[in-house]
Amino acid sequence: MVWSLANTLTFLQKFCVDGSVSQPELIDFIKFRYERIYNKSLKFYKFDTTFATVSGTKYYYLSRELNTSAPIKFFNQTSDNYPIHVKDFDYILSRDKDESESGTPIYAAFVSLSSVQRQPNDSGDSGVLKIKSSSTSDTTQKVTITGRATDGTNQYEVTEQHQLTGTTAITSTYTYNSVYDITKSDDTVGYVSVLDSTQAYIYTIIDPYRERSEYQKWRLWPTPDAADTIKYTGYRRPRIPQNDSALIDVPIDFQASFIAGLRADIHDINFDMIKSQKYEAIFERGLNELITNNTWNDGEEMSTAEEELRFNELTSLEDIDENTDAG
Repeated sequence: MVWSLANTLTFLQKFCVDGSVSQPELIDFIKFRYERIYNKSLKFYKFDTTFATVSGTKYYYLSRELNTSAPIKFFNQTSDNYPIHVKDFDYILSRDKDESESGTPIYAAFVSLSSVQRQPNDSGDSGVLKIKSSSTSDTTQKVTITGRATDGTNQYEVTEQHQLTGTTAITSTYTYNSVYDITKSDDTVGYVSVLDSTQAYIYTIIDPYRERSEYQKWRLWPTPDAADTIKYTGYRRPRIPQNDSALIDVPIDFQASFIAGLRADIHDINFDMIKSQKYEAIFERGLNELITNNTWNDGEEMSTAEEELRFNELTSLEDIDENTDAG
């Protein structure tokens, strides 16, 4: 047995007064626990990927999976993995006030967080957007787009909202000159995508259990004057399980403490505060050990074999003496 969403749900059912906890409730508990971890600024699993520079393009958006509080390192793979040093955006502006200098990038600066990863003028698309889900089941949730529209002559601030129609794409009401924000109203079964009119370029992809995405916007300096391959290394966010077989996304050494935290949530909704506090203490103790030992920095992905070896230890949580102080 491994700690998939389905197995975790089965395990926790036995502690419910009425014998049931729904999958959406469990996912809410997992999201709450992930946020508790994320707010500690711990580094989750290493995340390595690349992007291609475009001659004359100053700004680039990184993956929505990145932990926004963890450091990022950049390397120019085209130039034998030459490091690109991270600087403040103000430093780059002080070096190049009119942002006109071009060449091979030697500095990168964080600019802002954005719910979109492109703008209509990035590749000359029309500014008309398409909205759809990857699941036919998503027909009640709404997507809201805020930006600056154009009628060919004038520009004006607009907000529009559309109810999803599953995998059938909806066309935006307005033609956009720039897009400020894209959000969805409720959890979805599938991934919600907002694309250009040809559906070739992605403005955003919103995960099923998130309201919006967070893309990091970075400035490369000097502005690239050629196509290079830039590698960046950071740490990703925990992944919320999207189906029954998806694994609880925490390191092996923290699994027992994490399950204890979920059990604390179960006892909390059952109004058993003594047990809830007991298992909350186990969760906090495990989290403090992670902070002290910094064991997450080079964490490896969970393997099925390792999880099976740990199962007996994890399930021993149900045998803890309820009269023993967990702290």
